[in-house]
Amino acid sequence: MDLPVLNVFRMLGLMGGRRLKVESSADAGVETLRLHSVRQGPEIMALAGLEDRTLGVLVWHYHDDDLPGPDAAVDLCLRGLPAQAGSVLVQQYRIDRDHSNAFEAWKRMGSPPRPTSQQLAALKRSAQLEAITSPCWQRPVAGALSLKFPLPRQAVSLVTLRW
Repeated sequence: MDLPVLNVFRMLGLMGGRRLKVESSADAGVETLRLHSVRQGPEIMALAGLEDRTLGVLVWHYHDDDLPGPDAAVDLCLRGLPAQAGSVLVQQYRIDRDHSNAFEAWKRMGSPPRPTSQQLAALKRSAQLEAITSPCWQRPVAGALSLKFPLPRQAVSLVTLRW
């Protein structure tokens, strides 16, 4: 059964290209991570890659303590989109407790030691990388686009833009 970490690799595989600079107002910073890990507060950070006419932004909301916490209100501000892009096709994939996560689905089933064939089929479906939005066209203004979305604690989202 594919575990959620495999879906992180699937997300990374959808990125590719040249790595871009990313800034986050909720980045814990290397020195804080080195001294305290991610215990003082959650880290919300991202990686971005550009290949041909596709931009991929991987955003995570992480805390070392795997406990419930509030969603992060992500405001993903993308600048420097090519003027010739016109409209961009935006899609978002997610790994969290409810998406792309066979382990959490298995726990919701009561952690059966020998899942039935129906349970196995459901687990295989829940193990696949899941798009949480339908692809939609959006028009950047002056090469910029702002995308707002909640990101649960201990979640990873991949936002792709294609033009």
